[in-house]
Amino acid sequence: VSAFDTYGHSLEINSDFDPSLRDSYGDWLIIKLKNKANYKDRFSIIVNYFTLYPEGVQGLNWLDPQQTAGKEYPYMYTMCEPNWCRSLAPLQDTPNVKASFSVQLTIDNPLVALSSGVLKEKRVNNDGTTTYSFVQDIPVPSYLLAIVAGDITYKKTGYRTGIYTEPALIEAASKEFNMIEKFLQTAEKNLIKY
Repeated sequence: VSAFDTYGHSLEINSDFDPSLRDSYGDWLIIKLKNKANYKDRFSIIVNYFTLYPEGVQGLNWLDPQQTAGKEYPYMYTMCEPNWCRSLAPLQDTPNVKASFSVQLTIDNPLVALSSGVLKEKRVNNDGTTTYSFVQDIPVPSYLLAIVAGDITYKKTGYRTGIYTEPALIEAASKEFNMIEKFLQTAEKNLIKY
């Protein structure tokens, strides 16, 4: 794990974890600022990290090909509710803390990757993979972080709504969710425009 401020200066990370701070959700990450700050100061901290897929990572789920509708490709998805996002990323996993984020996924062709946020780039690589880059600029609670990868297709259910699922399920799913546009219009009448 490494951490930097927005100016590129490295920040000290306490890697001498106190075993008494460990709980079933993992270790604490303690970052010490080089300069004193008060609670009104605004600044960013960039944390670079990676996670392995050990037993007990509750937020990441895999389906073997035989467990999918198409029976040909594996399927991966996240489930960050109620507080399993902390098994994927170093964060305060509570609805009280909202954050923006970016996700970059590289997967084998012909599989597709999706994430919560806006697709900013889809790059087909020379090695038989595709890299998808998503950005979520609006701060959201961690349980709304969603990632899925597999044999996925899309079908419109309205002029601005649609459904993603496996090709074998797309017709049934689009019929099941054909009222999404009407639900959205009803919500807009009572709240604000989407």
